[in-house]
Amino acid sequence: MSKISMVQVPIWLTQSIYPKSTLYNVGGYALISGNISEGVLVNAIKDVLNSTDALEIAYNIFNETSQIISPLSSKFEIAIIDLSAADDADHACLNWIYEDIDKPLNLSEYLLKVALVKCASDKYYWYTKVHHLAFDGYSMSLFFNSVAALYTKRVKGLDASVESTSYAEFIENEAVYRESQNYQVDAVFWNNRLSGDNFEKAFQTCVEAVGVDTMSSRRENLVISRESFSLISQFCELQNCSVFHFFLALILALNKKYGNPDTVIGIPVFNRINKSFKKTLGTFVNVLPFSAPFAAESSFADVLSLIKAELNQCFRHQRFPISEMLTQVNRRGNLYNVTFSYQKNAYDSLLGNASTVIQYLSSGYQQDDLIFHLLEYSSESDLILSVDYKSDLFKESIIRNLLTHFDNLLREVIAHPDVPISELDYLSAAERKELLESFNDTAVAYPEEETLVSLFEAQAAQAAGSPALVFGEQTLSYSELNGLSNRLAHFLRLRGVGREDLVGIMQDRSEWLVIS
Repeated sequence: MSKISMVQVPIWLTQSIYPKSTLYNVGGYALISGNISEGVLVNAIKDVLNSTDALEIAYNIFNETSQIISPLSSKFEIAIIDLSAADDADHACLNWIYEDIDKPLNLSEYLLKVALVKCASDKYYWYTKVHHLAFDGYSMSLFFNSVAALYTKRVKGLDASVESTSYAEFIENEAVYRESQNYQVDAVFWNNRLSGDNFEKAFQTCVEAVGVDTMSSRRENLVISRESFSLISQFCELQNCSVFHFFLALILALNKKYGNPDTVIGIPVFNRINKSFKKTLGTFVNVLPFSAPFAAESSFADVLSLIKAELNQCFRHQRFPISEMLTQVNRRGNLYNVTFSYQKNAYDSLLGNASTVIQYLSSGYQQDDLIFHLLEYSSESDLILSVDYKSDLFKESIIRNLLTHFDNLLREVIAHPDVPISELDYLSAAERKELLESFNDTAVAYPEEETLVSLFEAQAAQAAGSPALVFGEQTLSYSELNGLSNRLAHFLRLRGVGREDLVGIMQDRSEWLVIS
C-alpha cells in the first residue's frame, strides 16, 4: 500500500467497495461577478495545485499498481467552458455544474476537476470537484483563498509565489503518534467510552422508509439571519459556551423532543495539530462519536453544561482515528447515523477587482442518515443550516418540518434556558391549532348499546389474523390481542376483581399497556 494517513483509510476502503459512487465528491463553486483574466486565474490554480503532494498521494493510493503515472493527469483537470451564448446562460451554467457534481471522478485519471464556466463577459462560475481522499472541507477554502491571493497579486503586477506544503509530513507525523504513549492513552479512553454505549440511532421517529437504502440524498436549508445569529452569540456568552455547543445541544434536544432515546452523533474535528498543517492541502478531518445522555427534565442550560464538559474530554483524545475506534468495540459500520459540523471557513470575497459568492454543493449520496451543516462563510452574511438527508428514509415534508421545529425550539431555549426541555414547545401555530382543534374533533356516532370492548371484539371477529398492535419487533393480530386481553381479565376475576372495580396500572411503555 502507498503512503496513507489513518483518516484516509475508511475513505479508501468505502470507495473501494463502491468504486463508481460519488459518495466522496467534495465540491462547490464561486460565482464571480466582474472582469477577470482567464489565463492568469488558470495559471494561479495550476501553481497552487502543483505546490502540494496531496493529490499525487491520493492518486497513488487508488492506482498503486499503475506502471506509468502522468504527472498532470494524476493531479487535476482544468477546463474553460463558455455557455454565455445560451438563451438562459445562468441556468445553463448551473445545470452543467449540478449534473457534473453527480458524476463519479475517473480515479485512474485525476482526483480533482476545475472548470471556469463562462456565463457572460463579466460573470463566471469557478467550479471545483475533488475526491475527499485528497481534500477535506477546510482544504477547499484554503485552496480558494490561496488562488485568490495569488491571482490578485499577479493582476496587480506584483511578484507572487506559492508556498509549498507536504501532506506526506502529516502521514509521517501520524506514524510517530501511533507509536507514542499518547496513542495508547487515547485508545484506552475511547475503548472505555464506547464499550458502554448502546449506539441508538438518532431521529428514528422521523424515518418513513420507502424502499432499499441506496444512500441517495437531498438537501433542505434553513437560513439563520445575521441578526438571529448575533442573539445566539450573545446567549452563548451568557452561558459561557460556544456556538458549536449551542447547535449540538439543540440537535440533541430536538431528537429527545421527538421521542428518541439518547444517541451518538458524529462530530468532525479539524485535526490540524500545528501551524504548518493549517496551511496544508489534504484530508485531515477525523470524526468523533459523541454522546451526552440527559433526561427530558433537564433544562437547556443543564444540557449545555453537560455537552461542554463531555466535549472537553473527547477533544483531549481527538487524534485517535475513527477506523481504530470501530476495531476497539469490534463493530462493523458506523458508530452513529447523524453528524453535525460547523463550517466556519472564511472565503476571500475578492478576486482582483471582481467579487465572489461561495456555494457549497452536495454530491447527492451519503452514508449517514442525516448530516447537519452550519455554514458560515463571512462575518457579515446570513448563515445556513443545511440538512442532507437520505431520501430513501425521510420524506421531504418531514425534513422541512424538522427545520421549522429546529427554528422554533431555537427561539424557545434562548427565551427559557432554565425550563425543562420536556416543557419547551417547538410546534408552529398551524400545527398547534391542528393538534388542539382538528385532532381533538373526534366526535363519531356509535351505537349506544355497544361498549369499547364489544366493538373491539366485533372487529377481532371480522379481521382475526390482521395486525392490530405493533410495538418494537412484537406484532399482535386482533385475535391474539383479544385472547391476551381476555386471559388478563380472567386472571383479575380470579383475584376478586369485579364489575365497576378500579384497577391501577403501573407499567413501562409496551404492548401490555394496550392489552391491559
